[in-house]
Amino acid sequence: MKHALRTGRSKKRFTSVVAGLCGVALIGSGLALSGSAGAAPVAPNVYVGAAAITAPPTGPSDPYWYFDGSGTGAQTVAADSFDGTSALKLSIPTAANVSTVARAFPVNARPTNLPALLAGASYSYSGKINVNFQSLVYFVPKDAQYGPTGSSPCAQAKDNSQAIPNTCYAVIKWEPLAFSANAWTDVDLSQDLPLTQTAGGWMNTKRVGKYPAPGAQQGFTLTQYLGEMASYSVVSLGVSVGSRSVGSDPDGWVRSIRFGGNTYRFGAAPVQTFPDVPTTGAFFDEIAWLSTSGATTGYTDGSFRPNENVSRQAFIAFAYRLKHPGGVRPTCTVAPFTDVPVTNAFCGEIAWAKSSGISVGFADGTFQPGALIQRGASMAFLYRLSHAGVTTLPSCTQKPFDDVTVPSEFCGVINWAKTAGITTGNTDGTFRPAGPVTRAASAAFLYRIFAG
Repeated sequence: MKHALRTGRSKKRFTSVVAGLCGVALIGSGLALSGSAGAAPVAPNVYVGAAAITAPPTGPSDPYWYFDGSGTGAQTVAADSFDGTSALKLSIPTAANVSTVARAFPVNARPTNLPALLAGASYSYSGKINVNFQSLVYFVPKDAQYGPTGSSPCAQAKDNSQAIPNTCYAVIKWEPLAFSANAWTDVDLSQDLPLTQTAGGWMNTKRVGKYPAPGAQQGFTLTQYLGEMASYSVVSLGVSVGSRSVGSDPDGWVRSIRFGGNTYRFGAAPVQTFPDVPTTGAFFDEIAWLSTSGATTGYTDGSFRPNENVSRQAFIAFAYRLKHPGGVRPTCTVAPFTDVPVTNAFCGEIAWAKSSGISVGFADGTFQPGALIQRGASMAFLYRLSHAGVTTLPSCTQKPFDDVTVPSEFCGVINWAKTAGITTGNTDGTFRPAGPVTRAASAAFLYRIFAG
């Protein structure tokens, strides 16, 4: 495979492509337990370390990772992003450099349905530099005049330096058109939008049928590009940085890439924390984070019990510990609610929730600490936790989920949670606001507030 990915708006083309192996460990991604925090179940994370990007393929039918760079472009997997998160670091010391990491498919196993690969696809990046997603495609154009030997020729596709008859190559990439300084930006790659002067979208770097290589900030939809192809195959998918301004930040970070049903996380696979939370299970990441954050140590038998429902007092205790990492437990000298005596094990945390405006209790002056927290009420807690000093919950004008009526007590906060990506509801389009919240789902909700 000769022709590789291009980055940014650079006009350079890489020629060194083959390097890297996906020698990685599978673990749970933690986005969706049915009826809990998310919608459709998400496949386990695949953790990709630095060695996986430089190792050779294991066999002729195995996908593999590779690094491609020009000049002094470089990559590494490190925990030196702005917030210490382990991420892929792509560096271009000068404006003329490019740096790309991609996952290549072997010749005999190249996918032929790019929209299916990109269904639910995304990537998460940061940095004051152009970080884009790229798909390298080999294709036969519908119109021969746009083929390698046509009157408006495309770029000739090659494998092992040998030209492939009547076959073109092009990089169809998502250009976000935005930096992400000191923040993680998640890009939805399932959007079928063209790059414009003001908004991110798809663009091509080489001729695709009637669409020539575009100028800056010009593109067409993915559907339009694929519509120019009689047939095609996907050679690789990856991320790249390039075309930075002189004096700007030379580094871009990519925390994760999701496509083809897998989420590729850059860094070492974490170690199992609780015996009943396997590394291949849903919500593993969020529960591990909750543990390392000091919000929970699990039960005395070493378990976490992810499917156990959470009480109102326990949910508040989780939130307090996350807001006060490493701090001592609060004391309680005055009962905050009529049914929370000072002898209650969570009196201090509940008193904090009341004084902070996170919980106002019930109209009869009670808190009902031992009652199971309902999904709707949990969103109200999280909303107030995220909006210090706010005393009034938002309203809503349309149903965020099929079973959340307008108006209803928690419609506004449920709509906020959906918009903010804290919840995607259930696979059947419902939210079940009166349903319980499991310990695993609590970890997911809190993770998306504090670290997501």
